[in-house]
Amino acid sequence: MNKLSMTEIEHGLRNQSVASTVSGDDEFWSDFRARARLRNQEQPARVSMIPRGWAIAAVCAAMLIAGIGILSYGRGGGLQELSSVRALDVKVDHGAVLMMTDEAHQSTILWIVDMQPDSDKGGNA
Repeated sequence: MNKLSMTEIEHGLRNQSVASTVSGDDEFWSDFRARARLRNQEQPARVSMIPRGWAIAAVCAAMLIAGIGILSYGRGGGLQELSSVRALDVKVDHGAVLMMTDEAHQSTILWIVDMQPDSDKGGNA
């Protein structure tokens, strides 16, 4: 690799000449009009349909995934796990705990009988 010092770079840049490509206004606009005539101005620009296609595919995939999720929960696989009681710890004095699970409606009812909050602790249950 050829390394140049800063002095050599500055010297090389000073000795370079810049070609003047700046044209007059009339020359620019005549060239612009000539190029504009080559392009049909009445026809709208063609828009690629690929992004729209990808968007439709993404929506269809999301709907398919949501449908599979709803069907799996509707069969009782997921809702049963969401409404089940796995553990219960009652921290105040109570008479009994009644737990009922309704398989048909996939629900659980929890009933604590004769709960007596301690008056010493401020009544927090």
